[in-house]
Amino acid sequence: MTSPPPIPSADPVPARHANPVVAFIIGLAIILLASILNAAGLNLTKLDHVRTSAIPKAARRKDWMRPLWLLGMLLYILSQLIGSTLALEYMRAEYVAPLGSTSLVFNFLFARFLVGTPVTSNDIYGTIVVILGVIGIVAFGSINSGLTSETDVRHITYLWRRGGWLGYFFAMSFALFFVLIFTYRLDFVLSQRGELAAVPFSGVRPLQGGGLPPPNNISLSVGKRRRSWLRWVIGIFVALKNAWDAMINWVTDRLELWAAPKDDAQVAWTLGIGWACCGGGLAGGCLVFAKANVKLLSGSLSHENPGNQFGHAAPIFTIILLVITAVLQIICLNRGLKVYDSTLVVPVFYGVYTATGCVPLSSS
Repeated sequence: MTSPPPIPSADPVPARHANPVVAFIIGLAIILLASILNAAGLNLTKLDHVRTSAIPKAARRKDWMRPLWLLGMLLYILSQLIGSTLALEYMRAEYVAPLGSTSLVFNFLFARFLVGTPVTSNDIYGTIVVILGVIGIVAFGSINSGLTSETDVRHITYLWRRGGWLGYFFAMSFALFFVLIFTYRLDFVLSQRGELAAVPFSGVRPLQGGGLPPPNNISLSVGKRRRSWLRWVIGIFVALKNAWDAMINWVTDRLELWAAPKDDAQVAWTLGIGWACCGGGLAGGCLVFAKANVKLLSGSLSHENPGNQFGHAAPIFTIILLVITAVLQIICLNRGLKVYDSTLVVPVFYGVYTATGCVPLSSS
């Protein structure tokens, strides 16, 4: 007695992949909605910072205690969830980042009519250039047909072992790390200048000639008497902390010397660009990690990828990086909007976001 032939699946192709044109239109509508929410959220956050700056410092509340700031951040997070997760179900990721940059148009509208930020002719010309760049990316992005629409844990593990991706990942990580340090210390210098009674940072302690502090009589070498293992480990941590403090002091001294002849507006302009670059780089990485997790999740829910897709090292590490980049980009954007206008911070943010989000995707 022969067994009956297997019954083919009624819908072997997911609905979102059945018609690429319909999927693209749905993805475009999702991105436009996310762009409106994004621009509204960021400019509400900027409006809250503008109103808060007019209040005496003693009467100011924390960011998370102000309803308008919470509403702005909620709309921004919602736009990221919609744009970085739901849109990836209908549209290729190298389209999501540049199309998301169309929020610059809505950003200028909200900045002009909500916050009252003046929009110059250069802002309009820059927006036109961005729109033309987006059209070019969408028109020529389909040339790359090597990207897979589905992935599984084996593919994610393979990508994490590729030399090209690892080189890009570590290069971007180190670059973001150093830009974050310089931007954070420049923020400290500007805040110190805002205090009328503040003294220069370099005046609160003597400069160390070579940048290294005294070793506090801690030696890591094994001398005449043997040290215990615990004391040896503590000595290493103390030496690392001393080296870290020396580097931070050196960076702060150099930034203070650089900012001394400049007015606060120019320093704030530089600081706004710095925070926008940090946030954009983190958002680009967040897009890459979101794409990987969305594909794993959708494959598991549709039973295209059998087995446990998240119980391995590569997916877990990807989820951790997704959470870290998502949180840090919000912090950087908030700090950037606190010191400068959204008409500068948001375009720089999306420029870096589009570049860093599309480069690794083009080689996946």
